[in-house]
Amino acid sequence: MNNLELLHFIDQLANLLRSEQRKDGMEEGLQPVHIQVLNYLARCNHFSNTPLAVSQYLGASKGTTSQSIQLLCSKGYVSKRGDSNDKRITRLF
Repeated sequence: MNNLELLHFIDQLANLLRSEQRKDGMEEGLQPVHIQVLNYLARCNHFSNTPLAVSQYLGASKGTTSQSIQLLCSKGYVSKRGDSNDKRITRLF
């Protein structure tokens, strides 16, 4: 398998994964961006579980990210808590 074939294979695999994410998300009333937020929060460390870090990861505005986080909180997928050391920071779990 040459590099071009490998690249094509990886692209097809990524498309399949995105398709599955969309399907899984739709069953729960979630958009792909909501699944991306959940995937990020599942993998990030305890320094990066903030709304700003999610916004930077997604490359989205703070407003769009805030709406996504709010929806995930209302559905019980995410909870928000203030940082115990710095009250200005909100942590997402």
